[in-house]
Amino acid sequence: MQTSDCFSPGFVLRPHGIKGSVLIGLKVEDSTAYAELGVLFIEQQHSLVPYLIEEISVKGNKAYVKFEGISTPEQAEALKNKAVYIPLDQMPEADAYSPERMIGFQVNDQQHGPVGTLTEIGGSKAQKVLSLLHPSGKEIMIPYTPEFISRVDHDANVIFVNTPEGLIDLYLNDDYDSEAGDEEE
Repeated sequence: MQTSDCFSPGFVLRPHGIKGSVLIGLKVEDSTAYAELGVLFIEQQHSLVPYLIEEISVKGNKAYVKFEGISTPEQAEALKNKAVYIPLDQMPEADAYSPERMIGFQVNDQQHGPVGTLTEIGGSKAQKVLSLLHPSGKEIMIPYTPEFISRVDHDANVIFVNTPEGLIDLYLNDDYDSEAGDEEE
């Protein structure tokens, strides 16, 4: 199984307690849907390793998890800052259409046509930002708002956007890069 076959609902924030439990930060729509998980996968040396869950308690956007085989704070520390994954077919319905699920989708702008591939979702929970890699190698950032997202075709892996005039040009215009460099001098 590859990370592309999975969804990452969050990452290990830190060890919790003295028995090897961890605190996981969740970046999902409905965290309560994760209270029944039996296994999470964590990437170790470029492979996804299953970690069976002994106990899980979800509170808000955090999950307190005790994994089988992890019994000391030192063992739990080794998992710190690692993303956790679940297979796509086990994803709760609430997250099936979350923006994080769209990493790798092509983005087509109404005026510019294909403008890049979605590589990352940034920003905050209140305002997410789509980070695209344009074929030229430049990064384009588009706020993830209903005003800019026309529709998403999950079958074709395409996000259709209608950005404000000048937004895409701002990132692609070489004159803008030169002007920004001149201001720094």
